[in-house]
Amino acid sequence: MSKWKILYLYLYNCNRYSLSNWTGNGYYLNKQTGSVTSYFYDANGNVLRAFSPPQAGEQDWNPVWSVRNC
Repeated sequence: MSKWKILYLYLYNCNRYSLSNWTGNGYYLNKQTGSVTSYFYDANGNVLRAFSPPQAGEQDWNPVWSVRNC
């Protein structure tokens, strides 16, 4: 049995989105258009990662408490 879980998030509005129960290692894929920068934040609001499209990579989701798509 596979341990993969796929979640497609379509974050249309520029906003900061809280995450809950995201644990373990996984991947992210940013397919936005333009030169927008996205962010992953920890529990204290510190930036863990900033990236612009197109970008994909591996991520330890344990410290990620929120994401901002712009």
